[in-house]
Amino acid sequence: PAQIRQTIKNFKTGILLGYDNITSKLMEIITEDAIRHLIVLTNSALQTLNLNKPELSQSQT
Repeated sequence: PAQIRQTIKNFKTGILLGYDNITSKLMEIITEDAIRHLIVLTNSALQTLNLNKPELSQSQT
């Protein structure tokens, strides 16, 4: 969570919204608990993507 918090602090303000419509200002006030949930969600999504690509999942075994 500390690396993610530092990355969020380095976000530029005044830039366009992402696909999720979340602004950098909103990300600045996100809680540590929410960051942990985002990490779990992101890791799960990446694992799912790897499982759906046989060439990637085989190279990791």
